[in-house]
Parts: sequence; structure tokens; C-alpha cells
Amino acid sequence: MNSNKRIARNTVMLYIRTIFTTLIGLYTTRVVLHVLGVIDYGVYGLVGGVVSMLAFLNATMSSATSRFITFELGNGNTEKLSRTFSSALLVHIIIACLVVIICETVGLWWLNHRLVIPSERKEVAFWVFQFSIISSLIGITQVPYNATIIAHEAMSIYTYLDIISSCIKLGVAFLVKYIIYDKLLLYSLLLLLVSIGIRLTYRIYCHKHFPESHFRLVWDREILKPMISFSIWELLGHFGFSFRYHGNNIVLNMFFGPIVNSAYGIASTVQGTLNHFSNNITLAVKPQIVKNYSANNYDRMHSLMIHSIHLIMFLVLLFTFPVLFELPLILSYWLEEVPDHTVAFCRVMLFSNILSSFSTVVYSSIQAVGELKETSIIRIILCIITPILSYIVFFCGVTQPVYALLFFFIGQLIQGIADLFILHNKFPSFDLYGLLKSIIQMLIIMGLVCIALYVIVRFITPGFLRLCLTLVISSSLFSLLFLILIFDEREKEIIVKIISSLLSKLGFSALSKRIC
Repeated sequence: MNSNKRIARNTVMLYIRTIFTTLIGLYTTRVVLHVLGVIDYGVYGLVGGVVSMLAFLNATMSSATSRFITFELGNGNTEKLSRTFSSALLVHIIIACLVVIICETVGLWWLNHRLVIPSERKEVAFWVFQFSIISSLIGITQVPYNATIIAHEAMSIYTYLDIISSCIKLGVAFLVKYIIYDKLLLYSLLLLLVSIGIRLTYRIYCHKHFPESHFRLVWDREILKPMISFSIWELLGHFGFSFRYHGNNIVLNMFFGPIVNSAYGIASTVQGTLNHFSNNITLAVKPQIVKNYSANNYDRMHSLMIHSIHLIMFLVLLFTFPVLFELPLILSYWLEEVPDHTVAFCRVMLFSNILSSFSTVVYSSIQAVGELKETSIIRIILCIITPILSYIVFFCGVTQPVYALLFFFIGQLIQGIADLFILHNKFPSFDLYGLLKSIIQMLIIMGLVCIALYVIVRFITPGFLRLCLTLVISSSLFSLLFLILIFDEREKEIIVKIISSLLSKLGFSALSKRIC
């Protein structure tokens, strides 16, 4: 199977996963918010966020592990691939132990003395914290297995297990609703058990299908030295991302309480949902980018990168703009109770998501090259400044929590611009000026669609019919303008293959053949 067909097949599998998990996930959020209530929902997101922030070491090694396993798979050295996996797993076991120590000392102190949590929920928050630590421990040691699956581009396993996981989580939400017990405590415990079961399934699959995932006690300095060097700069970047996101959440908690944390959590869910549409293409293409770089096939790597950016921006804008313009109506349909500030938070998060979706492929290409010093330094500076600025403006008396998100957006914009120029310097084959031309064209497209949607929203009464009209007009305009101004013949061919493969997977084989 050639790389274009593989990318198309994997993209389709990931989109099938996204469609199911998005629908189930959004409904699950509605049920959980109703079952737990605004206060407990905010506490759950806040306490889990503390553990996530302290587990930034895991995110660091995750990128390094994925990059080096994929690189060795591209080289075809099976023995070194096996040693790379075992060395990476041993490092993750050490990281897991360090994270547990930090969480049970610094994290526990922060939970007890710095977070604003109602006194009657303190004990439950402690147990939610412990469950989150256990889940994090298992997740950290899971990383080399996930990296192996991605390197082999076996995306179907993600599709099946994610759909199963989403269905079970929805079942857990309904179960908690009808059991007379502390709902936050029970919900956290059951989610932990689901997490353990799903991750064990991934490990069994890897052990059965990929011989290199059979762990051996290996400490290979030749492998670990470049991996750790790569990880040091990844460490700075991921610490910055974690500090920015969870730091903002903590600052909001300090000044506005857990209700605003609920709004922040809902906005993050909306952003994460739409972010799946860009991540699917990135996840399908990234192994090919790394493998082509390892094989010195730079022209193919550059082609994949540009095609991916065009397709990602098309899909992100296609789904984001109707949500931006119809957000109050969508939230009212989705949630029984919409916390204050949720609409403003969501809109800023969605604009940030457009920027991050664009820069994801650029950053993936920088990772493939393996030189992260400059981008990591810029990331850490911008990410640390963001919650600090939020704290300063709130301390000085600003009463609008959306400022925390605005600083988030500005930092994302600066980082995206910096990454473009860094990649241009590290990878001379990268056509920066051609991509800048595409960016200008996409900005023009966004402006035209904004005008059309503003007219609809301004002169038509809110309701389901206006929502449908917004979706149709937005989708039609983006599709037409991208076909005219952005997509080349190769990209149109990839789109046809993706649509054909999707129809075939859904059972419309005859129609799929006609499209081809």
C-alpha cells in the first residue's frame, strides 16, 4: 500500500473514531455536568488538572519516544527498534515513580492549602486526587506502547478502543446518576477502572502484534543519550504548555471560584472536540513525515507537510465557524445549565484552536528534524508569562475572567509565527513564502465567510433553522473557496481517496467506486 493510500485509510479510521467519540463525549459531558452539579464538576476538573500539570515529564518523553521509535522503524533496524522500546519503557517507569513522589508531596500540599474547594468536599477531593495519580501512573508507562502503535500506523485499534471507551464512560455517567452514593467519588473511581482496562488492552495488542514491544531490562546509553537530549528541550515546551493551561485554571479558581472552573472546563471540552479534526490528520501523517526525514526523502516530507496544513485548516475552519457564530444556541441545546462566562471562554478557545491546529504540523516537522532548542525556549517563556499576566491583571482589580484566555490566545499566535521561521532556518527546503501566501488566502476566505455568517445571524431569528442555514452556507463557502484558491491537484486527489474510503467503510461500496 503506498503512503497516500495509507494516510487516506488511517485518516478515515480516525475520523470514524472522532465522529462516534465526539457525539458520545459531548452527551457524556452534559450528563456528567447534570449528575455532579456545577461545583463538583469544577472540583473534578481542577483536582485532575493538578495531577496533569505535575505529570509534564510524561508528555516530554512521550514525544521523544514516538519520534525515536518511528525513526528506527523507518530505518528498518529491528534490533535497535527493540532496544529503543525497552529503554524508553524503563525511563517511563522511573518518570512514573518521580511523578508519584511529587504528587504525594508538593501536589498534596497544594491541594490542601492553595486550591479553593468547599470544606465539605475536601475529603472527596483528596480521593479524586489519589485516583488521578493512579491513572497518571498507568498512563505514563503506557506511552511506549502508544508510540509503537502510531509508528506502525495501526490506527484501527485506536478507532475500536476509543469508541468502546467512550461508550463505557457514558454508561458510567448514567450508572452514577442512579446509585445513591457520593457521585463525584464514585464517578472518579469508575473512570479509573475504565482507564486501567483500556490501557491493558492496548498493551496486550502490542505484545501480540509487535515483537519489539516485548520488554527487556535494557539501559542503552547510545539510544538514551540522543533521546534524553531531545527530551530536555521537549521538557521545557511541555512544562510550559502544562503550566499555561493548568496555571490559568488555578488562577481563575483563586479569584473567581469553582464555578468559573466549570466554564473553563466546558470551553476546553469544546476546543478538544474540534481539535480532534486536526489531530486526526496530524496523527495519520506524522509517522510518514518522520520516516521520510529518516530516509532523507526531504521533498516528500515537505509535500506531506504542506498538504497536511491545507487539509487541517480546511477541516478546522469548516467545523469551527458555525460553532463560533451559533455558540449560545449550541450550548443551550447541549447543556441543561450553562455556567457564566462559558460563551466568551469558548470563543477565545476556538480561535486559539485555529492557531494551534495550524502550528501542530509545523511543530511535528521540527520534531522530525530533531532540533528543538529555539522553539522550546520561546514556548516556555510565553507559557510562563500567560498565567502570571492573568494573576497580575486580576490582582489589580480586573473582574472579567476572559482576560486569562485572551493572554492564552496572544501567546499561541506569537508561538505559531516563531515556529514558521524556526522551521525555515532548520529545514531550508521548506517553502516559507509559499505557505505565507496560502495563509493570506485563508485569511481572505475567513473574512468572506465571516461576512456571510454575520448577515445570517444579524437578520434571522435564532433557532434550529438558522443553525442549519449557518452550517450549509459555511460549509459550501469554505469548500468552494478552498477548491478555487488553496487546493492543488494532489490535495484534491487525497480528498477524493478519503471520501471514497469513508464511503466504503460505511457500506456504500458502489458509490465509493463511482467516485474513484
